[in-house]
Amino acid sequence: MEGEVKVKGDHRLLLKDYILLLEKLLGDRLRSVCLFGSVARGEDKAASDVDLLVVADGLSEDVGLRHRETNEARMKIRGTDAYRRLKSGGVGCLISEVFLTPEEVERHPPILLDIAEDGVILYDKEGFLSGVLAGLRRRLKELGARRVSGSKGKYWILKPDVELGEEVRV
Repeated sequence: MEGEVKVKGDHRLLLKDYILLLEKLLGDRLRSVCLFGSVARGEDKAASDVDLLVVADGLSEDVGLRHRETNEARMKIRGTDAYRRLKSGGVGCLISEVFLTPEEVERHPPILLDIAEDGVILYDKEGFLSGVLAGLRRRLKELGARRVSGSKGKYWILKPDVELGEEVRV
């Protein structure tokens, strides 16, 4: 697990177990797994879920089918020691995945903005996600993009000097 230094304790063990389950279910189709959100930032609370980006080849276009395909992993993770310890300690351990194909990731969907900023790559076959995120970070820097905090949370200003009618691509 590549990002285990940043992920501590039972969350680290939970994620390691979950990645092994995904590898068994998806086999060579599994490309990358990245932790993002409050657990990745170290800002998680008792009610926080564990947000994961899972990149795999050959996923169905139907989002529901993507989740059904990996339901076995979600069910089995609940039987692990790490899951039970987190749950009994009142720590968030519900895994919430976003499943994308490599082609979808290469189109830079909005979710990648925050992942580029503070995601923790846990599994990355052939450096796929690392490469995409490095390219996205370069593009954000070229644009002068920045993430800011407002009263309703964090948001991105992609190009501070954007002109009316100008198309901004990341």
